[in-house]
Amino acid sequence: MVYKYLFFKADNKIMVCQQRDDRLELVKYKGEDYYLGNLDSFWEWWEKTSSFLAMKHKVDFLILVDDSSFEFEKEYSPVAESSWSLKEVKEFFAQYAPYSKIELRQGESSYKLSIKFEKLADKYRDKVDNILYISTFPNKKLLSHIEQSDEEEVKGGELSPLARYYREKNREYKN
Repeated sequence: MVYKYLFFKADNKIMVCQQRDDRLELVKYKGEDYYLGNLDSFWEWWEKTSSFLAMKHKVDFLILVDDSSFEFEKEYSPVAESSWSLKEVKEFFAQYAPYSKIELRQGESSYKLSIKFEKLADKYRDKVDNILYISTFPNKKLLSHIEQSDEEEVKGGELSPLARYYREKNREYKN
């Protein structure tokens, strides 16, 4: 069995979503949308809540954090290749996260994403231009799969020189 989860850590809070039947479902902690506490006790809670058995199950994690020094240090058995996509990241932010603009960074690549949050505007304070760092477990370059239609979502409609370089290299590689 594969456990496909998205972990969103910002402002010392951790939000957890499980991928089920092509949709993200929020995993609540004692009725709250997020977990507040240290990482060691978080993983203990997650293993109990998800009925995870390390010897029997594989994981496919997407991790979004606001701290560039964060490192995933758990010893879980990963799937051969992560199946997370940038589309799923967008869906998560559209459903659950209180951001109107974010910049995702993965290694040398970055991607600015703008989302409008009409349904969340009353519930959360708007946070603009926050930087989040993205990783998967097992590792996969999500940001190398930016599609042509995503270009309009880059701030100001312009790709940065670095983004243009990687897009061109990606196109060359595909051909």
